Amino acid sequence: MKDQASGLPCCLHCKETFIPKGTGRPKKFCSDACRRYWWQNHPELHQKHNTAYYELTCQHCGKSFLSYGNANRKFCSHACYIQSRFY
Repeated sequence: MKDQASGLPCCLHCKETFIPKGTGRPKKFCSDACRRYWWQNHPELHQKHNTAYYELTCQHCGKSFLSYGNANRKFCSHACYIQSRFY
């Protein structure tokens, strides 16, 4: 959020304006204390979304398993991978 008059960003917690560093992602808070306090009071905004979970079937044992972030995984465990590859 930016202050209308100065164009500087405002802290989401205390609404104070602060000078950004200019590199990296834009800051939302003026200090670590404000950041911690705001996230403690807004836990619903910090929840992981279930968009990166994939339900897959192991090629070796046929068991169904959840994979986070990798839709191309083929085995449910390292043991199944070894059994499939070497035996």
